[in-house]
Formats: sequence, C-alpha cells, structure tokens
Amino acid sequence: MNEEDRESERQKERQRDRQQYNKKNYYDWSSVAQWLARRPRDPAIMGSIPNHDTCFDKESFKALGFNLNSGGEKKKKRKKKKKKKKKKKKKKKKKKKKKKKKKKKKKEKKKKLDCLNFNVSFLLQGFIRDGAWGN
Repeated sequence: MNEEDRESERQKERQRDRQQYNKKNYYDWSSVAQWLARRPRDPAIMGSIPNHDTCFDKESFKALGFNLNSGGEKKKKRKKKKKKKKKKKKKKKKKKKKKKKKKKKKKEKKKKLDCLNFNVSFLLQGFIRDGAWGN
C-alpha cells in the first residue's frame, strides 16, 4: 500500500509540474535545469532524459509529457503599423503692439529729493556731533 501511495503521489506531482510548465509559451532551459536539480532523483525522470546534467533537447522533454510549442524560442509578436498623424496647422496669433507710455519728466523732483536727503543727513550729523542723538 505504501509503495502504491508513493507512486500515486509522484504521478500527481509530475502532473502539477507539467501543468505549470505548459502554462508558459516558451521555456528557459536554465530554469528547467534548476527545476530538475531541485527535484528528487526520480529514476523514471532520469531514465527518460539522456545525460540529464548537460542535454536538454526537445525529444526528451516530449517523452516526459511537456508541451514544447516553441522549443525555447519566444513567439514573434506582430508589429502594428503606426498610423501617421496629420500635423495640425497652427494659427499664428497676431501680436498686439504695446503702446509705449511716455515717461514724465521728474528731473526737478529728483533734484529736490537729493537736496532733501543731503539736508537730513547733514542735520543728523549735527545731532550726533552735539550728542543729542542717543550718545
């Protein structure tokens, strides 16, 4: 009974593994090698793959029951033709000319301000000199 149970478990495990690999469209041989290395050394598998450490050919995997549609090659995707976009003509916006504002002459006022500033600074110097500005 124990041997039959073990055998049925092995078969179920193999079926699960096959289903997982059959879901993919292509096979990376290095991943298959890793999968074989992880599996317990089952004589049924080892017997069906000649030189299991080096040789991973289509025939031996087909013998195991793996569905190798593309044989390790990715299916080429069809390239969609790109539609040429029509360039829209941009309408040129007319720039409005800004009217230049005439600057008013403020020369006289500036002179007055300069004189005022001079007078204030002069007064401050007088306050400081006389000691009335905090010192």
